[in-house]
Amino acid sequence: MDFDHFTYIPNGRWQMGCEVECCIKRAQNRSFEKQLKSLHKGIEFEYDGSLRPIGWSHDNHNSELYYNRGDIRNDAPFDQGHELLTPVLPVKDASLLLIEIFRLIEKDGYTNKSCGLHVNFSPINKSDYGKINPFYLVSQPIWNEIREVFGRMKNKYCKNIFVREDICKNPTSILEHVKHGKFWDKYDGIERTTDYKHLNAISLWRYMVKMQQFNRFNKQRFVDYKWHYSVVNFDHYTPLPAHDSRIEVRGFGNKNYHLRLEEIISYIEKIIELFENSMNFTLKDIGKEEIIAPKKEIKPKKALQSPYSSILDEEYDYTEAF
Repeated sequence: MDFDHFTYIPNGRWQMGCEVECCIKRAQNRSFEKQLKSLHKGIEFEYDGSLRPIGWSHDNHNSELYYNRGDIRNDAPFDQGHELLTPVLPVKDASLLLIEIFRLIEKDGYTNKSCGLHVNFSPINKSDYGKINPFYLVSQPIWNEIREVFGRMKNKYCKNIFVREDICKNPTSILEHVKHGKFWDKYDGIERTTDYKHLNAISLWRYMVKMQQFNRFNKQRFVDYKWHYSVVNFDHYTPLPAHDSRIEVRGFGNKNYHLRLEEIISYIEKIIELFENSMNFTLKDIGKEEIIAPKKEIKPKKALQSPYSSILDEEYDYTEAF
């Protein structure tokens, strides 16, 4: 694939890992896993009981025998739902690998409305991690646009970031809340400030609790984050960078999403642009910001091609591709 017309995907500053949910035809389970490993040995191949492949039934897919006998799954007389976990790679390499995975899914399986694609982003340079402004990110309209474009508005695992109706209608209002210190209080241990360094993971969590975006306590009296069911998941956006620190976008998916690669790649480009812009956005910019929304029907200038070529090309050594 030619990325010359993209600005942010090939810049080498960001890395990406994907969770690809799909259904594999019953006769192809063994060969599909082998072909995945030939693309990249770091791909993990897991059974996903939350998916609903053709022929799914509670008795077939939830029996004790099915869950406890991996060899039975390989010979199961019905299609199976799987989750493919790709290794964390620079975004350009991860996108090329995604092309090949989608080709395999089209050959040996399918995607339906129970399937989703979760894309995890993080900066390659750890010093960039603390520069990300999460308030700028969550205030953008792109997240609900992705949900709408991919028919995920009613999906319970891909909900709106916000709960309060007033903020749902005007998410940029949270930037004014930040500017005026509206969510700070004496229990925060942090004085009201215009210091950019406080617009971090802890600040975002405090805001969401203070403004009643989350339930303050659940039955066990622990904070109920609920990020995991949001279109953007900040569960792993830790105050300090760790090996698995990341921001997860859960808005892609639905029937035949694996055939919509051009749209997905175009949104990935736009999401990285938002990350870059957030790193330069400070409290002084509030009220002057330009809210970025992706242009519809962004298409590459050239046909999608991958240097990893088809797995049917026996002369290519895929282990050397990475």
